[in-house]
Amino acid sequence: MHWMWMRQWERRLGVLAVALAVVLPLSSRAAEHTQPPAWSRQLGTSAYEQASAVAAARGEVYVAGYTGGQVGADPAKGGYDGFVMKLGVDGSPTWTRQYGSPNNEYVTGLAVDDRDPKSVAIYVAGYTTGGLDGQTSAGGSDLFLVKYDAAGTRLWTRQLGTGLGDFAQGVATAPDGSVYVTGYTSGGLDGNTNAGGQDLFLVKYDAAGSRQWTRQLGSASNDQARGVAVGADGAVYVTGFTSGGLDGNTNAGGQDLFLAKYDVAGTRQWTRQLGTNGLDVAQAVATSRRSSGETEIYVVGRTRGSTTGTGLDGRAQLGDYDIVVLKYDAAGTRVWTRQDGTVGEDSASGVASDGGGNVYVTGSVPLDLMSGAALGSNDLVLLKYDAAGARLGVRQLGSVNDANPSLRSDWGLGVAADRERGVYVAGYTEGGLGTSTGGAGDKDAVVVKYLDGCEVNAPGACALGYGWGKVTPPPASWARQLGASGDQYAYGLVHSPLGGLYATGVTQDGLDGNTSAGGSDLFLVRYDTQGARQWTRQLGTSQEELAYAIANDTGGNLYVAGATAGSLGGSNAGDYDVLLVKFDAEGRVKWIRQFGSLDFELATAVAVAPDGSVYVAGFTYGNLDGNTNAGELTGDAFVTRYDPEGNRLWTRLLGTNMHDQAEAITVGADGTLYVAGTTEGSMDGVTQQGDADAFVVALTGEGKVLWRSQFGSAGYDYAVGVAVDEVGRVYVAGGVGASFDGNPQLGQEDLFLTRRSPSGAREWSRTYGSAESDFAGGLARDAAGNLYLTGSTLGALGATSFGGQDVVLLKLDAEGLPLWTRQSGTDQDEHAEAVCVDDSGAPYTAGGTLGAFEGQRNAGGYDILLQKHAP
Repeated sequence: MHWMWMRQWERRLGVLAVALAVVLPLSSRAAEHTQPPAWSRQLGTSAYEQASAVAAARGEVYVAGYTGGQVGADPAKGGYDGFVMKLGVDGSPTWTRQYGSPNNEYVTGLAVDDRDPKSVAIYVAGYTTGGLDGQTSAGGSDLFLVKYDAAGTRLWTRQLGTGLGDFAQGVATAPDGSVYVTGYTSGGLDGNTNAGGQDLFLVKYDAAGSRQWTRQLGSASNDQARGVAVGADGAVYVTGFTSGGLDGNTNAGGQDLFLAKYDVAGTRQWTRQLGTNGLDVAQAVATSRRSSGETEIYVVGRTRGSTTGTGLDGRAQLGDYDIVVLKYDAAGTRVWTRQDGTVGEDSASGVASDGGGNVYVTGSVPLDLMSGAALGSNDLVLLKYDAAGARLGVRQLGSVNDANPSLRSDWGLGVAADRERGVYVAGYTEGGLGTSTGGAGDKDAVVVKYLDGCEVNAPGACALGYGWGKVTPPPASWARQLGASGDQYAYGLVHSPLGGLYATGVTQDGLDGNTSAGGSDLFLVRYDTQGARQWTRQLGTSQEELAYAIANDTGGNLYVAGATAGSLGGSNAGDYDVLLVKFDAEGRVKWIRQFGSLDFELATAVAVAPDGSVYVAGFTYGNLDGNTNAGELTGDAFVTRYDPEGNRLWTRLLGTNMHDQAEAITVGADGTLYVAGTTEGSMDGVTQQGDADAFVVALTGEGKVLWRSQFGSAGYDYAVGVAVDEVGRVYVAGGVGASFDGNPQLGQEDLFLTRRSPSGAREWSRTYGSAESDFAGGLARDAAGNLYLTGSTLGALGATSFGGQDVVLLKLDAEGLPLWTRQSGTDQDEHAEAVCVDDSGAPYTAGGTLGAFEGQRNAGGYDILLQKHAP
């Protein structure tokens, strides 16, 4: 096979090497606070369902609730059953588990322990009127706690009761792996004595399900705990309401809310009680997750206010019931109180804190929060506050119900924030918040995702531990190495709008527990921005598959481009065919497209346009898709357009009678395409400068060429990356083998960056390098207009050489002037083929290493290398 001439590094390397409803809620209100979430997932039968709680951990979302029907593959057991569901960050379901007895089970709480990414544990709490998982009911309602692993395997179930009513209302995990369940009992639980009426309880379990201790607290009246949270130091906070004077406090009249603190041994540290002479109820509590380790406790609920019209803590009463948010410090001092709502009956049911100190409150309101307009039903609401109590935002979401327009109540019951830019609300709807217009049955469970969170308004400040704070901030830089016994190499890298990093490339063996299909396979691996690997997908045939590029759309879908010598997405046309695979955000294949000629094709670049079109670029040795190759036994650059469903719309060849190949593609805000690559010929009559020149071509979305620009040195030159700014100026990066465009030669081979005007005219060119050879890999541009050029060096490019070939990353301003250079490596060879930048401005590179990078173990041959670089 006549193989392409390859990038300089590749010559040296010698290796060829997820029932989803992503919707706009059906609301006619167009105000900012009613703008749709990123997605909505609705789960229901003809019976009643609700999602009581939600948790986010390591790129996954967990939802728990209960159902009167059958919501998954597991059969209904009778009455109401509990369920727990795992979703991807794009809302696609991974698994659903349903469990119960012939009686009723009600799920009220959910918590996740993800200290060990390889052993994530999910805890579901609630109460049952039967005997769950073979256990014996004590009578009345018993509390229960169920543990699952990340694959949805139920590990154990614990049930505890008195013979009277025992109701679990919340669950939380601690930094040491302990699990706390809170609620209320009408009896004396686990040997405790009832103080009268209903008492609150707190039960501690270890990770194996062994009960460590039980604490019970009450007055002569009814006392109910409704939520529990754990601080970074392991302290436990319980909230709820009391009709009496709890722990020596005096009741203000009616029901008061309370907050109690316990240490890890179950010793009560203090109890705080607050109320009006009306009804005041706390429903949930959360502790902060700030990287400073500062302890903040947030309590939410509602108040009816006093008979004189005064709200809680001296605030003004706005309506029948108002939402209340309170902040306490670790000593129990009340820092501030906020009261929010409409003139109607408002309620808060859930609260969460993110790593930037923001607080998210969910519940329900019967009127538009901004205009006060009546809705005729309740809307799900999400309120955002900063750590000082300032309200930063309002999200309000209502459904429709074509079958029964009077039934369209929506309620948020639980909320969670992930470590990227996702805030998730779980609850129920009577109508349709997904693709359904509702009315098929009773209430449905629902979970929605908003693109919000710490990374939105405090980029880089989001050091999280789920359920407790993380005192140590995330590292400014890290390296992750992944391999198998053969060679593995990453060629493409992207940061998702849903959060996380995705790398793609080629593996010659089964990677990360996957099985090789034969030959070389493509892979797709996801990491979070803290460097935790979340999953790896591998795809191939018995022949060779290559993945060279990756791009994503605004919905988090991923497009991987490369080639196959087999029949992966259709019949092979001959030799290697162009390959394009669409994955969802969880790495599940949505479709595969394959096409080619009788000769060799390879896709080397992919980009997604604002309208969702997908453009693939590369090169072909044949007559591709009805186009005639301009040369004989030489490659022509090509670009192909697909729609989001994978329908091929057109293909254009961009070639000379010599060898040409496209290496990079990007799309401007106006839909203009820019394709960069390398040619051994003369494009549009331009005189060739040397052995090979770089080029960039601008095309319309229909493939019409607008302009071409060819440039180079007297040596061997190549382009690896292209970017476009807001005014249409085009940046092309690559390598040159001699002095270039007035810049002196710095070493045997140098890096370059050039800028072209919107019409293709040269504006300037810069070169960068050491006294040795430097090889270009990829180019990225951040939101501030800075450029990131990556690759490798055999010399010392701004730092001391580590030996062999080192990864290099240059940050350049919009004029191409260096801001900093990072060099990293081992005594073996490393190279970076791709670079991307996250929302905080942190750059990441992907490539390969022959060494044991930063103390990690090499699996054999080339390993995948993914790095975060200090900004």
